[in-house]
This record gives sequence, structure tokens and C-alpha cells, in this order.
Amino acid sequence: IKQVDRVAYIKSCGYDVGRNLKKLKDMCVVFQELSEESKKIYFDIAVNGFMNAPIPETLVKNYKGVSDRVRKRMEAKIIAELEAEAEADEAKRQAAK
Repeated sequence: IKQVDRVAYIKSCGYDVGRNLKKLKDMCVVFQELSEESKKIYFDIAVNGFMNAPIPETLVKNYKGVSDRVRKRMEAKIIAELEAEAEADEAKRQAAK
């Protein structure tokens, strides 16, 4: 369950889950060696385990918006773009005279 939680958390953050998903797949290889009866028993236990598992704390995020650093960078970029646009407009006006 913990590895599934890790994959879900990493995916929710928008990161590549490749390495953790491979680890999960490697962990599941043992199921191919089980008899059908053993698989059924294991899957019943696994389903009950997942249904009764608490939501992991790492998956319960309270998003509070972007950080001040990111907000300032975004604002500076927008201001720079607007200033460049204004300068281009002014240059066009000057050239039209």
C-alpha cells in the first residue's frame, strides 16, 4: 500500500513516476508465481487493506498558492512583457510620425 501511495503522491505533484512505478511492478512480479487460489486470497486481502487504509498525510495537501518567490518572478515576467510591448508600441508611433 505504501508504494502505491508513493506513486500516487509523486504523480499528484506532477513528477515523473517512472522509477517508482517500476519498483511497484517489480514488487508485483511474485503474483505471477502464485496459484489461482492463492491469488484470489491475496487479492481479497489487498482489496480490504486498501478500502480500510487511511488517506496518507502526504496526499492530503492544503494548497496555499504559489510561494512569494514564484509570485514575484511571475509578476516581474509579466511586467517585463508589458514594458516590452509598450516600448514596441511607442517605437511604432515614433516611426509613423
